[in-house]
Amino acid sequence: MKITVHNTTKFLTWMIAALMLTALVCGCRTDHTPETFTVTFAVTGGNGKLEAKVNEQPFTTGKVVVKDTVVKFTAMPNTGYEVEKWIVNGTDVKNNATTMYHHTVTAKTEVKVRFKAVSV
Repeated sequence: MKITVHNTTKFLTWMIAALMLTALVCGCRTDHTPETFTVTFAVTGGNGKLEAKVNEQPFTTGKVVVKDTVVKFTAMPNTGYEVEKWIVNGTDVKNNATTMYHHTVTAKTEVKVRFKAVSV
């Protein structure tokens, strides 16, 4: 069987088109643009403040980050208060009575902290 340059080019063109169509149908990303998600955070009920950092740089609520970015949150209760719990996307987080919480972003994320009066 004799293969000509014209036939090889035609074959490669069809193969590339087929691969692109497969990627489109499968929902595969072909542009290599990283996934990004919005991160919001707040204090629920007052009595302190909440700060966040990404790569040790201050981070403001409502910013967009690349998937798998780690956001480091620091809760700062007012005098006479302590962290009661952390809430991420509406769900209480285990081991949540600490002032630090690190979250790896894999989807749109909302982080809240709630303070309570220190019991005497």
